[in-house]
Amino acid sequence: MEERTLSLLAEQIGQLHAQTQRAAAQQVNYWLTVRNWLIGWHIAEYEQGGSDRAEYGERLCRSWRGSCTASKGSQNGDFTSAASFTGPTR
Repeated sequence: MEERTLSLLAEQIGQLHAQTQRAAAQQVNYWLTVRNWLIGWHIAEYEQGGSDRAEYGERLCRSWRGSCTASKGSQNGDFTSAASFTGPTR
């Protein structure tokens, strides 16, 4: 009888772990999407500040790749697609 109770407890803990792990992954995905959208918005706003800034913004994205490689979770600092993520703002 004690083994059945222990087995049920282990199963419930396993289910709880799986549910909370899924919820955590969904939240991480949500906040990474928000982060990428905001980065893209900032880049697009900066690029649209003037034609010279658009060219400079393109060069800036390339240079970020080198300087952001140490950022945890930034996929090697490649934010070049983040600006297209938001689409045109004007």
